[in-house]
Amino acid sequence: IAALRHPNIVQVYDFQVSSSEEDGPMAYMVMDYIEGSTLADYIRRTSYAHNFPTNEEIVRLFTPISLAIDYAHRQRMIHRDIKPANILLDTRNTLHNAMGEPILTDFGIVKMLGTATITSTGTSMGTPLYISPEQVQGQPGNERSDIYSLGVMLYEICAGQSLYRGDSPYAIMAQHVTGQPIPPSQLNVHISPEVDAVILCCLAKDPLARF
Repeated sequence: IAALRHPNIVQVYDFQVSSSEEDGPMAYMVMDYIEGSTLADYIRRTSYAHNFPTNEEIVRLFTPISLAIDYAHRQRMIHRDIKPANILLDTRNTLHNAMGEPILTDFGIVKMLGTATITSTGTSMGTPLYISPEQVQGQPGNERSDIYSLGVMLYEICAGQSLYRGDSPYAIMAQHVTGQPIPPSQLNVHISPEVDAVILCCLAKDPLARF
């Protein structure tokens, strides 16, 4: 993980284990400090309040996120838990994005565990709102699973609501497998059919049908 070198991926410098008589051993990582809130906070303040970012702002925000994911994939690294809460907005770098340059985090935790979350049955599982259908069905996930999660984030910022809703995490995960997304343009008149097509391609149930 520390070998990853990209301006939009948090830099990990070291991994250590310390111990004390009171607390016992504790593992920790040393990484860059990013000052700012998360993409989740930004989406709540903007799209969820129907104060949608402009098309240009969305492109400027998601281009570096996509480049960071692409770079990681080229290094044979799969994140498996891409979500707005794992993207920090660096308020010390506002040259291209007024809200802060996006920085993808939590690669280290994901890769050390091997998966985003391990259930009691040992199934690989990401966050219910952003998990891909194949991960719900017990597969470990690959590059196209990350593309699906990226599509869910794009959907949220364009549509102003979650892709799927439910009374429980399992109800939401079931919809990733069987549900059909409402095209974002039906929820936000400023979204074009072309953007609809891009997002729905990311959200295809069949991984091979995605980008």
